[in-house]
Amino acid sequence: MILNAQAPSTRFASSTLTGGLSPVTDLQGIWIDENQNRHVVPFNYFDREEMELTRAFDLPGYRDLQDTLFLYCEAIAWSSEIQLNGRLLAVTDDPFAEHLLPIQKEWLDSTGNHLKIKMSTKGLSFPWYPKRFLGIFRQILLLQVDSMPRFPKFPSTVAHATHAVMFAPWTASTQFLHDSSIVRQLGDGLFSFPYDVPVAFPFRPSNESLAILGALGWKILANPADADSLAIYNAFPFSNAAGHKNLHFWRDAEMRPARAYGIYQSQASISNPELGKPNKTGLVIFLIIPIFCMLLLKLLAPRAYGSLGEYITKTKIYLELIADNKFLKLEQRWLMNGLRMVLTATTLTLFLYYIDLSESWKMLNLISGHSVLYDALYGEEMQLGKIFLYAFGIIVCLNLAKYVMFNGIGTVFRVFSLGSTIQNLDVFASFPTNLIPILPASFIFFLDPGVGGIVLRVWALLFILYGARRVWLIYSGMGRLYQISGSLKILYICTLEILPWVILI
Repeated sequence: MILNAQAPSTRFASSTLTGGLSPVTDLQGIWIDENQNRHVVPFNYFDREEMELTRAFDLPGYRDLQDTLFLYCEAIAWSSEIQLNGRLLAVTDDPFAEHLLPIQKEWLDSTGNHLKIKMSTKGLSFPWYPKRFLGIFRQILLLQVDSMPRFPKFPSTVAHATHAVMFAPWTASTQFLHDSSIVRQLGDGLFSFPYDVPVAFPFRPSNESLAILGALGWKILANPADADSLAIYNAFPFSNAAGHKNLHFWRDAEMRPARAYGIYQSQASISNPELGKPNKTGLVIFLIIPIFCMLLLKLLAPRAYGSLGEYITKTKIYLELIADNKFLKLEQRWLMNGLRMVLTATTLTLFLYYIDLSESWKMLNLISGHSVLYDALYGEEMQLGKIFLYAFGIIVCLNLAKYVMFNGIGTVFRVFSLGSTIQNLDVFASFPTNLIPILPASFIFFLDPGVGGIVLRVWALLFILYGARRVWLIYSGMGRLYQISGSLKILYICTLEILPWVILI
């Protein structure tokens, strides 16, 4: 499909990068993807990870074009490869950066030109907006040098500021496509504004937004991190995906100045925000769960309960009992495995609840770009019960899948106790040290940020110690129970003990 591109269909908004250039062809409008579906540029999608778009166009005035032209892409997300008539022009990794790409006239034809852009959600991350998306969400044009250059009034830029106001043009409805309308709304004089304070943005604003601020005579702070303190000025409703639910915004749901109007927050308080108000009743219930589990174990399996201390000091003896299938009976094995899953889900629930209250979602996705828990829970209304049911369901499904798999393997290779042996080893490798990571949660939610940060590091250390002990016991236990090579033991640990948590977290 060839689209006849004449004069731009929208007004060209220039920047400091494109000052003195004028449009030849506006490349917005209808693009075709790899499945021959149509997409209208500008756009942005949050539900896709890859996309390839093509814009075919003619140049009726080709003979009068200058020898050097410029392809101007104001913003392409998230990362992209840009090709023109089969020639690679650029590879981008910053969704909010401008790209001015020189093009020789001889690379073009009067008809049948093809501009292809391959997009993916890989690339840089942004602390103020971590959710990745795809889209050509601002201007994309073919430019040439203007015979009568005109330069708009651009806002001056400062490198550092004691105070700065950050415009947050994120809302659930407009996202990034119409940030200029939000900037116009925020700066239209409804509220008084300290003009001697520069304006910052969480990401580069559009050229149209910069022109608005330039006309108003405001200054721009290039990087919000270069301000000692910030006040956040937003349109409502702001998107949950913007993060930092406890930031003090200047406008409420009724479009009135909020309580925090004119209040600046230090960079330290923004980067290490205080915990939101916890559900104290729910926390008390969750902290009673370990006690209830231990009481249930003492009532239903008193011998196993009395032997918990020996699991740490007499590992060889108990590994031999597991090897002889004399460790736990069927009922005790399922009981203790059920309690193990409950305790693991409790620990995971408290961890996720802390992440939500502190808005420290960067603690997830440390290894994988899109962890299961991040994608499922980020931006959702977080309640302790809901988090627990979600975490417990995942843990139960993972463990049952593992046991079913080993029962199948045992049946095929006539090792009929394989599934029960793995269950016994799971119990032995967990109890009683799986109780320890729950202990800091008894007070971490009620501490001030400074002390809470220290306790959080202790909590992380306990997780590491518990995980290291569990891996070591499973490694040594597999070697004692079955005469298998070290590489197979490492493969088992990596695929069934470590990989699921990498995917989850």
